[in-house]
Amino acid sequence: MYEKCIDMIKLNEETKYKQSIESYKQQLKEYKEQLEEYKLQIKDLQDKLENVDVKAVKRPTTTTNNTQNISLLPLTKSHMKNCSEYLTLDHIKEGALGYAKFSLEHPFKDRLLCVEYDRKKIKYKNSDGQYVTDPNLTKLAPKFFNSIEEQNNQLIDEIKEKSDSLYATSHDLEGWDLDDVEVEQATLNTLLAVMFEAKHNVRKASKNQDNNITNEFVKHVVSTMTT
Repeated sequence: MYEKCIDMIKLNEETKYKQSIESYKQQLKEYKEQLEEYKLQIKDLQDKLENVDVKAVKRPTTTTNNTQNISLLPLTKSHMKNCSEYLTLDHIKEGALGYAKFSLEHPFKDRLLCVEYDRKKIKYKNSDGQYVTDPNLTKLAPKFFNSIEEQNNQLIDEIKEKSDSLYATSHDLEGWDLDDVEVEQATLNTLLAVMFEAKHNVRKASKNQDNNITNEFVKHVVSTMTT
């Protein structure tokens, strides 16, 4: 009777273990599919950047706009903070361009006007309803990055948790073929390196410190607004 109980326990444990392995394999499959999506997105991004460069060459050096007949909605700190929930990993993966796309799709939409392209001169309305002139987004860019920093960090930390889980899994599969696990771990590590750089740059940008994002972000915002 005792031996039958032991056999039953072993059988249950083996069943659970096999189910766990199948679950991990399914995760690996999903990670691979996601990686292919990343590659396609990168290719699409490269094509778009080439088009932007061509348009920039053809664009006049100076663009001016009259704000008298344009009514902008106020651009406030609380509004930008509320919009941060729409920030996604796809935006983060694209770096400065992704953050610019997000800003124009959400917090800056209908609230920003480029009045002079060559000086990157932007106007917007503050919480008091007064127009603010902000060349190079010197005042606005740090506020923008500060408003998204919390959501930015949360999304990156979720990727880190997936990587840690996969790493733990690889150490529990002794005797199994770990090639797929190791490849996927390497892929996640590469993605994490990009994400952690973005996390670092957003933190510095929010404090108006030298970083690798702000200048490119401003360039993409202005370029898109004047296209």
